[in-house]
Amino acid sequence: MDGTDNGRPPDTDPNLRARQQLLAWLEHELGRHFSYPRRAWRRGWEGTVRLAFEVEPGSGITNIRIAASSGHALLDSNARDTLRRIAEMGVPPLPSHGGRIALSLPVVYQRY
Repeated sequence: MDGTDNGRPPDTDPNLRARQQLLAWLEHELGRHFSYPRRAWRRGWEGTVRLAFEVEPGSGITNIRIAASSGHALLDSNARDTLRRIAEMGVPPLPSHGGRIALSLPVVYQRY
């Protein structure tokens, strides 16, 4: 997972360091706040939700959307809502970067 959505090779991305730090922080926070919906667990639903979003200086995480569905609306909405809750906490300080950063992140629901 590289989390880039800007179409440039990573070595020419002026926001590379900020992207890497954001993704590491988000993966940590998703691990802390992740919950598998009980109904989905009981029914054996699994899948990967790809969330797309932007990080803007002074605004934090914005424009959270489902870029690719898991095939289960419950898992999709759970992933999106979890990222929204994390976004409410605010984004940690980042290295200087050139403005808005577009990112994507997979959220995997797997029972075993």
